[in-house]
Amino acid sequence: MAFGPGRLAALGIVLTVLVLGADKLGLLWERPRPPAPPAAAVPVPVPAPATVAAPPPAAAATGYVRDSADVPENLPEGGHREEIFWFCTACHSSELIRRQGMSRDRWDEVLTVMTDRHGMPPLEGTERDKYLDYLATALPPRRRGYENPFLRRQ
Repeated sequence: MAFGPGRLAALGIVLTVLVLGADKLGLLWERPRPPAPPAAAVPVPVPAPATVAAPPPAAAATGYVRDSADVPENLPEGGHREEIFWFCTACHSSELIRRQGMSRDRWDEVLTVMTDRHGMPPLEGTERDKYLDYLATALPPRRRGYENPFLRRQ
């Protein structure tokens, strides 16, 4: 029976899979195992009742955990920067905010989506205007993506 290049390749793949599978299962040769630690060397932790910390509240366990390096100074200068930083980073990092660049109308739409879909406390009236003023000024719209230099408008 003649084996062409296709059959030889298929046979090679099958053999490779078999050998790797057998090796993974330890059927081909035995691998050295690390020595077990002595029974006396294994400590049994017994926490004292006074030192056991209470578990964190359920809300803290499910929410966003802010990185300690995420500080208000990460956002651009502007009025109410620190207040806006703390409000926004309750749910996400300031990096997410910094990556955006949108018009005031688009920022307004995003705030509405976050309130409607993600449970953000509603911002209304002058409070909303304050946030929109900062976001539109500090993070204005910018060009995104690739622009073909040959199709540039004059």
